[in-house]
Amino acid sequence: MMDIAAAIVKLQIADSVNQHRLWRTVESQHRIGQAQGILMEKLQISASAAVTVLHRLSQDTGTRIDDLVEQLLDTGMLLGVTDDL
Repeated sequence: MMDIAAAIVKLQIADSVNQHRLWRTVESQHRIGQAQGILMEKLQISASAAVTVLHRLSQDTGTRIDDLVEQLLDTGMLLGVTDDL
């Protein structure tokens, strides 16, 4: 009986962890979309070009995309792209 209860608890914990990861992913994608929109407006570029800017800057600087997004959303600027953002 204890084995079944332990298994149920493990499944509930795993489900909770998966739900948390899902919500974190959704939130991250939303914030990336906001940053993408800012880049599109400020640089007058397409959606795919904005994503490319984020990816290239991430690779060139060794900075995680999420960190670049936070920087852009917090300051309105991305170092290395333009000082006018």
